[in-house]
Amino acid sequence: MIQSILKADSTTGWTASSGASLTGVTSEMIAGINTAAIMASFGTATGLYIEYVFPVAITIGEFEDIIFHMFSQNHGKQDYRSSADFSYKIAFGASGKEYYLPIYDTFTDISLHIVGLTTIDKIKITKTVAGEDNLVLSNFVLQKQDVPLDIFIGVKEQIEYYRDKLAKITLGTLANLVSGVTSIIFPSDVEYIDRYACIKIYDGTNFEIHQIAIRHVLTFEFTDLYDGKSLVHSYTSATIELFIPIEYGIRQKEILVPSITIWGMEPEEEKIDNGISMLVDSYKTDDTFSERMEGSYQNYTLLIDCEARQDGLLAKLSQVVRRMIGGRVVWVGGRRCEIDFYGSAKEMEPAENYNYIPKVEISCKVGIQEDIFDRKTLPITKTIKIDSEVQ
Repeated sequence: MIQSILKADSTTGWTASSGASLTGVTSEMIAGINTAAIMASFGTATGLYIEYVFPVAITIGEFEDIIFHMFSQNHGKQDYRSSADFSYKIAFGASGKEYYLPIYDTFTDISLHIVGLTTIDKIKITKTVAGEDNLVLSNFVLQKQDVPLDIFIGVKEQIEYYRDKLAKITLGTLANLVSGVTSIIFPSDVEYIDRYACIKIYDGTNFEIHQIAIRHVLTFEFTDLYDGKSLVHSYTSATIELFIPIEYGIRQKEILVPSITIWGMEPEEEKIDNGISMLVDSYKTDDTFSERMEGSYQNYTLLIDCEARQDGLLAKLSQVVRRMIGGRVVWVGGRRCEIDFYGSAKEMEPAENYNYIPKVEISCKVGIQEDIFDRKTLPITKTIKIDSEVQ
């Protein structure tokens, strides 16, 4: 479960101290499904900073971690054991919301345990050592791990990204649509639209999604799914687009055709950890830090169904899924995870008269480390007694 709070795909809203600057954006290192990440430059002095102040403070609620991606050109390292090892710190607002930043020499995720904080007012990144440096940072999200739901959401978002790139099908333009009507009429026949199909209606300002319940020649009535049985907005001129729903676990919903559906929730444990290692992270500038047992590594096998009545559209949906898996990367809970094909895709033709919808089944595996142990914030040790002092 995640909540995006700042994509960091634009320098808009960011400010820098004297000696530091926001130099622009890059498309080479990007977290999530963003299109860019911001770049910052720091001079030789210590105490230089960049800062983003939220117009309205972010309420943390039940979220436990903040995750984001960073890269340091000159001060990235792989080992952090004490405050002297860190080159940056990050503040999230008022006093007590400041952490040391473990920035690595590769573009990777940073996770900070933020239990105890109630709001995030700003993001302020300060360089604490001398020497010039360049940073890349991207995609700040709040997270509370909820596997396998996180995996479903991550895969769904990734498929939606490729759907919008590869499977956008415009059906036409309609004029003078009035809110409250329960059907639309096309002037001529349209492809792909039949019972259980979904359409998107938009005009550049408003949009809505409806599922087709019944087709009477060129008149299409709606079900109560998505935006309901009647138009929400009025349109002087609206574009009508075929909408391909991407869903997971839709047993409780009406059938969706065409659509892509994600199934599967039983993982296989990967024996690549010792199971007893203690991980220390989230060093605060008051010298407290968090500790937890190492999580277990799991492989989730997912079955992705592509369903459509027309062979051409079915092939297009299959292409979307293959393109997503072929990238070998999926973003789960703000973290970069591996995804790969598992077995062969299967094309399933209708076997009976009542089973009239062909589909393609594609299997894949997603690897993830599950944080199955709670983090604990260790208190600062004030006094240590030796045996001679104990009576």
